[in-house]
Amino acid sequence: MNIEESVRKQIAKELKINQAAQCPYVVVCYQSFYDNGVISIILEYMDGGSMADLLNKVKTIPEPYLSAICEVKITDFGVSAIMENTSGQANTFIGTYNYMSPERINGSQRGYNYKSDIWSLGLILLECALGRFPYTPPDQSERWESIFELIETIVDKPPPTPPSEQFSAEFCSFISACLQKDPANRLSAQELMELPFISMYDDQHVDLSAFFSNAGSPLATL
Repeated sequence: MNIEESVRKQIAKELKINQAAQCPYVVVCYQSFYDNGVISIILEYMDGGSMADLLNKVKTIPEPYLSAICEVKITDFGVSAIMENTSGQANTFIGTYNYMSPERINGSQRGYNYKSDIWSLGLILLECALGRFPYTPPDQSERWESIFELIETIVDKPPPTPPSEQFSAEFCSFISACLQKDPANRLSAQELMELPFISMYDDQHVDLSAFFSNAGSPLATL
């Protein structure tokens, strides 16, 4: 089986990033090998499934567990841009439109940097809290019929916010710090970790792993 060059480059990129990542919050890539046209990648076993799997089961994730989100591990770097440092700029346009930052959609001449990921983080956390995608279609339907209408909303309309009557001021402030349309106004990852929301539930000894297990491992139901 011959693998197209573009596919080989994509796989090589994913392997390079995974094997270079020495971080407790990144799924470990132990080994990879090629045999008879098949490339196999041996990764750390994550029996809790994905965040999407969990959200499908529990519908919403309570604030205390969202504050412990740093226990989650990330994987699948197939479309990640390898930057020399966090201030590097990228000019690729790959990914899921729903979670793209305004500057990525706009195709800013200055490119985009890690602050674009901060925007995506804010949207994902808000979706976990609300149990739905944060941007509501204009006709109040369950889904956007036009991706172009969604993109226009992300670029031109104010960013979504958590209902203050449902969530703590600390959570609302955290989401606001992520969902600033001007990337210069978004906090860095280090600054986000210093916000009160991250530590406000420490005395409750939140166990995110137990929350996943109690919800029922998606892998156990296959």
